[in-house]
Amino acid sequence: MKKGWLVLSLILSVCWLHAEDDNVIDTSAIELDDSSAQMFVNYLMEMDSINNSFTYDTTGSITLGDGLATFVIPQGFKYVSGKQADYILHDIWGNPPQSGSLGMIFPSHYGPADYDSWAIDISFEEEGYIDDADAAEMDYDELETELKKESVTSSRERDKAGYGKMLFLGWAKQPFYDSANKKLHWAMKYDTDGDDLTLNYNIRMLGRRGYLVLNIIGGVNQLEEIEPQIETLLSSVNFNDGHAYKDFDPEYDKVAAYGIGALVAGKVLAKAGFWVAIAKFWKVIAFGAVAAGAAIKKFFFGGNSEA
Repeated sequence: MKKGWLVLSLILSVCWLHAEDDNVIDTSAIELDDSSAQMFVNYLMEMDSINNSFTYDTTGSITLGDGLATFVIPQGFKYVSGKQADYILHDIWGNPPQSGSLGMIFPSHYGPADYDSWAIDISFEEEGYIDDADAAEMDYDELETELKKESVTSSRERDKAGYGKMLFLGWAKQPFYDSANKKLHWAMKYDTDGDDLTLNYNIRMLGRRGYLVLNIIGGVNQLEEIEPQIETLLSSVNFNDGHAYKDFDPEYDKVAAYGIGALVAGKVLAKAGFWVAIAKFWKVIAFGAVAAGAAIKKFFFGGNSEA
């Protein structure tokens, strides 16, 4: 693996030295005899092209849903719309088809096609008002054991469907419920088909008719980078007046059939299983100009982690 990182360092140095601006990699002055190195240059150019194919909002406020909530874009982050987010999750990151994303949030220095990127997918589940009375009584150790058992079957089913294995390994951060602000968050570790463990950092914001889902997708090794951003992200998304938890009207509004515990478990295990979990399977490496992307990934990132 030493050779791979040496060549990678040289390629990146040359590419950055010859970059015409922040968004374009110019390789016209690069002459490389090593076919693997040239493949990686092609890979970088394709990833750069994909990243720049999306439209990003970098400042201001975004209205989520039909006036449901507001996201104020924090400094250091950027936003892509729901339609673009659905495309990223399925066509680039290789997850099962889905729709209904309200958008994705990326750190400003990452794009969807970057190998080490992480992002936050936002959606809304109109399941009704969640009674949080059971929050203080939850046994999260017992829930962790139950989830591990359930994931064996659901991971096998996911793999059979062609979306890769995704086995729950345990909490990366045990669930915490902020009863004052009605916000719940926890982190889960998954073993996927990739080289690195996948991290799903889950945030649920309870509202009048359901809850906002903020699912942070990255690698377990990125937890130290992600965790300091949680408070910023929690404060940047809020329900608008009339949609907040305090606006619940028992005479008119539906009450969900489950509480906080089932919410952490992915609503109801038998109903949702682990299809709600999202990973970066890097389907993107199969795109046209990078047909040899799998070999590149193996050459530079896979195999033995020789020191």
